[in-house]
Amino acid sequence: MRRRSFVLAGLGALAAAAFGWLRLRRRRSEHTPEAIEADLREYFSYLEFDDEVLHAFMRDLARLPGRLHRGDVRRRFLLSTDFFVNGEDERRALKYRAFCDPYLSPCYSPFV
Repeated sequence: MRRRSFVLAGLGALAAAAFGWLRLRRRRSEHTPEAIEADLREYFSYLEFDDEVLHAFMRDLARLPGRLHRGDVRRRFLLSTDFFVNGEDERRALKYRAFCDPYLSPCYSPFV
């Protein structure tokens, strides 16, 4: 192996490792409670909800083992409120009902 090839291979490996580290670091920062709260506030900016609704959801979410994908967190947030129970009325302020976890309460369905 030539010296130039060896150096280029080393630089490529170093770049790949740096990219992986930065991606892992960004992914970890997405799962902080502050980042999740900010994402929920931004994504559901058209809905009105009190800070206590969000804090209650975050408290229950912290008890869940493992991490959820961003879309799953958003879905569970809406299912944990009375949004669907009250006919998906976007003008009403959301109230927190209970944390929606299909493994803890499999029979709970807000659509019934």
